[in-house]
Amino acid sequence: VILIGRIIMGFAVAVSAIADVSYLHEISPTEWRGSVVSANEACISLGFLVAYILGYFISLSDPVNGWRTIFGISGFVAVIQFAGMIPMPESPVWLREQGRLHDANEAMKIISGGDGWCG
Repeated sequence: VILIGRIIMGFAVAVSAIADVSYLHEISPTEWRGSVVSANEACISLGFLVAYILGYFISLSDPVNGWRTIFGISGFVAVIQFAGMIPMPESPVWLREQGRLHDANEAMKIISGGDGWCG
């Protein structure tokens, strides 16, 4: 059962890793695109490092139940991330490709805080 759960989570993480890089690529200004995507990858690596360090110190203080604390913290972070994603607009590039030019322009206005684009 645990192995099946790990396999499912592995696929889910892989799909989300592809989706977030694609979204960042689509919404970033051309001159910042590489920096934004690279910063995303650096933040992921930093998150791994912080999680491992935090897990190490929590396991020192509570070797038996420390994993529960780490699991709870990660669940809390996931809820915050989910709440932050709710107001995000759909990809303006995808909306434009679907012929929804008005929606694409509105999404770009939200993202850029400017006049948007339409084309």
